[in-house]
Amino acid sequence: TTADEVYGFMLVDGSVQILEVPTSSGGGNYASFGDMGENITRAVVSAFVANDTSLTSMGLTATNTSFPGRVLMTIDRMDDVGDLMGNQPLTFNVSIPGATGIEVYAYHGNATEPTNVTSEGGTITAIDVLGNYTVMVPRTSTFIVYESSSSIDHNDDSLWGLFALLLVVPVIIALVFLLQRRKRQQARACDTGDLATMLYPVSVLATPSAAPSLASPPLFTPTTPHPYYPPPPPAKEPGFFSRMFKRGQLRELTW
Repeated sequence: TTADEVYGFMLVDGSVQILEVPTSSGGGNYASFGDMGENITRAVVSAFVANDTSLTSMGLTATNTSFPGRVLMTIDRMDDVGDLMGNQPLTFNVSIPGATGIEVYAYHGNATEPTNVTSEGGTITAIDVLGNYTVMVPRTSTFIVYESSSSIDHNDDSLWGLFALLLVVPVIIALVFLLQRRKRQQARACDTGDLATMLYPVSVLATPSAAPSLASPPLFTPTTPHPYYPPPPPAKEPGFFSRMFKRGQLRELTW
């Protein structure tokens, strides 16, 4: 172990093993490993300061990115007889305090050009908001981890639940406040008798004469009763004797 290089020799037994990687600032970044893969019993992890100087000394080409490098390491996995077992997927964690996102590039075999691990089936998942990430790579090689300015594939359900809660709570509080305010306005209107304010729109109340006064209804004053007079009977046609009398014939009969 030196200020610029750290070598970790691991016997794989299923336990989590943590390696502090060197940084230009003196430390604080970590890589941790658990299950190394099927039939793998030992591993060697070589970590270096993650900068262009280290990449050049290793014969590797730097990536075209302005993001700062945080972790640079080479991982070699072996079986019991010491044969390399690099063509198996591997999952490991990196801890970069304060990082809001990371990008991971790999140098496979004798390749000197970097490959983004997400372009070949790898994944990067945020564990929390503190800068801890889980990285899955399809095979082991040399890896460099950059701290990016944006989050990458935050699949942690607890984070999404926290974000949803932060959005929903203010909305619920605002609705409760509006409902309580509405109830207070209605109670105040009932206490003052201003029912017209509650029941009639503002456009109607703009003309006072147009809105009925529900609070002070008109008093009913009964009128003086009058006797009932039925309608007159219909006029009758004159009878036989009446017609005779008018014609003078009835006097002739009498005489």
